[in-house]
Amino acid sequence: MSLVSVVIPHYGAPEPTLALINHLSASRSPDGLEIIVSDDCSPEPFPPGDDYRLVRRTKNGGFGSAVNSGAGVATGEYLLILNSDLEISPTLIASLVD
Repeated sequence: MSLVSVVIPHYGAPEPTLALINHLSASRSPDGLEIIVSDDCSPEPFPPGDDYRLVRRTKNGGFGSAVNSGAGVATGEYLLILNSDLEISPTLIASLVD
C-alpha cells in the first residue's frame, strides 16, 4: 500500500502530463508515492511507463469519470487529484502529508 496516490486525469497531448510525472518522480515525497494516469480515451493514447500506473478508459466520460477510474485503482492512504497541466514545487507532496 502506498502512502499517497496521485491521480492525474489525462486527455490530449501527453507532454504536459509527462512533465508533471517527471516533477512528481523527482520531488521530495514520502515513501510509497503512487502515480496513476487516467487516460480518458484520448485521441493520442497516453504511453505506458515504469514510473506510473496507466488506466485507459474505452469511452470519454469527462474529468469526473477519469478521476473516478484512477481513484478506483488507487492503493494509497491519501488520494490527491492533480490536473495534468500543473507545475508543482519539489516539496508539494511532503508538505501536504506533513
